Amino acid sequence: MSQFRVVRGLLIGLAIVFALAICASLGVRAAGAMRLSSATARFEKEVGPLSLLSFVKPRVPEERNAVTFLRPGVSAVILMTKDRSVVGTLATKPCAEWTPKDLLDVAPLLERNEPAFTILRRAQGISESNWEIPYEKGNDAKLPDLLGAMNAGKLVAARGRAALVRGDRETALASTEILGTMASSYQQEASLIVLLIGSALERLQLGLVRELVTAPQVDAAELDRLERSLGRADLDKAFRDTLRGEVAAMIQAIYGGQFDQEAPRVVPRALVVGLGELLVADMLDDRRTLEPSLFGPIKEPLREELRDAGWWKKLVAAYGANTGSARARGIGTLSARELAKLSIGLRRKAIETGAYPASIPTSTDPVSGEPFVFEIASPGVRVRSTTSAEILKSIYPVGSPLNAQLYSWTLPAASRSTTPPPSPAARKAASS
Repeated sequence: MSQFRVVRGLLIGLAIVFALAICASLGVRAAGAMRLSSATARFEKEVGPLSLLSFVKPRVPEERNAVTFLRPGVSAVILMTKDRSVVGTLATKPCAEWTPKDLLDVAPLLERNEPAFTILRRAQGISESNWEIPYEKGNDAKLPDLLGAMNAGKLVAARGRAALVRGDRETALASTEILGTMASSYQQEASLIVLLIGSALERLQLGLVRELVTAPQVDAAELDRLERSLGRADLDKAFRDTLRGEVAAMIQAIYGGQFDQEAPRVVPRALVVGLGELLVADMLDDRRTLEPSLFGPIKEPLREELRDAGWWKKLVAAYGANTGSARARGIGTLSARELAKLSIGLRRKAIETGAYPASIPTSTDPVSGEPFVFEIASPGVRVRSTTSAEILKSIYPVGSPLNAQLYSWTLPAASRSTTPPPSPAARKAASS
């Protein structure tokens, strides 16, 4: 009899615990639904819509789509595992520091991948692009081969720098144009990781542009080609919009059952979904609160904001996009692009008149929010960003020689070209 009472008591206790767990799960689910609904309404009112369908791009005919050539071109690149470190180093190594061994190391890689360069070159001049990413599928959307894109971009950058070392400026120019087309294509997509790849490709391109622009022998025709190859995407806005899409994908993952797949089966689904809703609601509120500051300059290094945060904030960050860091990479690339445009304009003026101007129009650095610095660096001039090396390192923490290259351009002594500069009509015809 005593054993029966023990068993009955145990069963009653388990039933009570189970009932309390169910009630708690339903309570969390109800609280999460209300919290997410409220946060979503505030976010859409102050920031923008959270519908994944708004990110789906209209189809582009194959003959007008740069992807028609970029996709097979990227796929055609053949790099062995041992080749990747060589290409990664030489893609950003200043031409003045190349050694004969560097040329010997990269030569067989360039020869092997000549078919890929031929295909990639066919995309040059095609401004429309659509990788046909099914954004409506959220986190299940299939993305392009991004690792392949970076390997191809590094190889093209190494090819351009090797050509400059050999004195082959035409191949270097063509490599710059290929990189510009690749970067622009990926920057037109609304996926955060794809956009980051586009930004990284543009930095590789700008490093090569800098080598060409700062060379004494650059001429007006080359400057026109380089200027046309530069990106036009507003990366600041693109990164903000893309981060909005990341949150929309997270919401779909919660209601589509993807979120609770990570939880043990014994955990009630109502509890998992409710916690997911609370997580995303906090992400939305954090992103909405940050929105005004996303328009401003970066005055301090990006800090480890979560170092002293509680466990809930760390959990929210683990499932959410790093808003500040991603947007900082966008405007960091914009800053380098603006310096490239400014330097090309100064070199063109020097070629046309035989002298650099005494000053430059005020041009604001997107990162620091301050004007770019223009100074005499006899026998030439220098234009640079006021952004500190510490801030740049916090934006690009992995480290790259490009940080030292892209934000300070020293231009050589001015010399008048004996070739008349092309007329505006000629420049327009060449660009078309």
